[in-house]
Amino acid sequence: MSEFLLGFCNVFPRGFALARYNFENDDLVWLDLPTTFAREVVSAEGMCFDRNTCYAVLTTEAANAYLVVLDDHLKYKNKFPLYKVRDPHSIIAFDG
Repeated sequence: MSEFLLGFCNVFPRGFALARYNFENDDLVWLDLPTTFAREVVSAEGMCFDRNTCYAVLTTEAANAYLVVLDDHLKYKNKFPLYKVRDPHSIIAFDG
């Protein structure tokens, strides 16, 4: 087995919503998010991969949702507000 991306909800302290887990070594490493954004994040609601990019939907205590983009090494690249989305629960890449 290789590494897994884990998402956590209702986290405290804030910002600890995404982690990389190595099953063979039982090693968990939290993913770095920009500090000002991480202070608001309380949940990872869904994650998926598409074309060597990882997407995660993260929510804040104020119930704002963001689409977060991570590179193929799970390093933060960008975030986009999802203004009309409330209480998301999953994300699936769909190229239809």
